[in-house]
Amino acid sequence: MIKRRDLVVLCLGLAIGAGVASLYWRGSERQGQLAFNHNLKCQQIARQFESENSTIATIVKSAYSPSRNSCIAEVIWIVPPESDNVRYTVEDLLSHEAFFIKSVKRGEPIGQTAKEQEAQFITASR
Repeated sequence: MIKRRDLVVLCLGLAIGAGVASLYWRGSERQGQLAFNHNLKCQQIARQFESENSTIATIVKSAYSPSRNSCIAEVIWIVPPESDNVRYTVEDLLSHEAFFIKSVKRGEPIGQTAKEQEAQFITASR
């Protein structure tokens, strides 16, 4: 037989658990909305960067970096436009800090360079 005291403790435990779960859900929802907003802003920055540099740069991908509070992008540059070199970079679009730079002659295989660029992008965007 369940004692009245046990029933009160059970109800109190359920109420506290529901309250904590509700607070956690609200916090994670707010965190998700904040991350979404940061990523949206980063995409806008990337589009603006690409339009300003449309003849010499292409953004492969971009992402918000919470640790840097900035927008990180993989960029392919052809500088100057008539050059035979293509420069692959990973850079902060706000501070213009470069985390990875590698030049390759046009027409050469870029498999290893692309892997290195991707690895640097993943590291920088954390």
